[in-house]
Amino acid sequence: MSWLPYQKRKRVDAKRIEISLSDGRSAPAELVGSDVATDVAVIRTNLRGLAAVPFGDSDGLRVGDFICAVGSPFGLDGSASQGIVSALMRTDIGYGIFEDFIQVDAAVNPGNSGGALVDLAGRLVGINTATGSARLRTQGISFAIPINLARSVAKEIERDGTFKRGALGFVTENIGYEMARAMNLPLTRGAAVTAVLPGS
Repeated sequence: MSWLPYQKRKRVDAKRIEISLSDGRSAPAELVGSDVATDVAVIRTNLRGLAAVPFGDSDGLRVGDFICAVGSPFGLDGSASQGIVSALMRTDIGYGIFEDFIQVDAAVNPGNSGGALVDLAGRLVGINTATGSARLRTQGISFAIPINLARSVAKEIERDGTFKRGALGFVTENIGYEMARAMNLPLTRGAAVTAVLPGS
């Protein structure tokens, strides 16, 4: 069984899932499992003769590397746009629980979500998931989930049907400049524990 990235912004409750290929074939698929926090799901299909995209190493990406975002923006199948990696480990952009995105400047429009982010050798390094325009009121900023993370999530979903994560049992807030100055801290980045959850 091979896994496929499957874009989902909310809980997957579709009655029917169908995949369509560039050669015109289509077939039903079933949901194996999903993880809302990373926006990744695994689906299974009985189609044969599928070509796999080679995996790259998202941990090896550097700011300035050239990448290509592939998808179906506005229903235009097989579209590709080129850009560079603008930032890595991007957080605090307002998209759900998981925030450790690859930031790119390639054009990612509605329909690109769930599509491939590949390096110039055609290796999959991320899954396109969000644009910055709604939250940041900007254009030319898009985000992708690192493929190393997506693969680890997918492997556990394929094995167990779900992805489990631990919790430390406390609530934190970011340490910014003002808090660091008020507390005479030598650092301006970090996390301050604000509450410990009872029974944790």
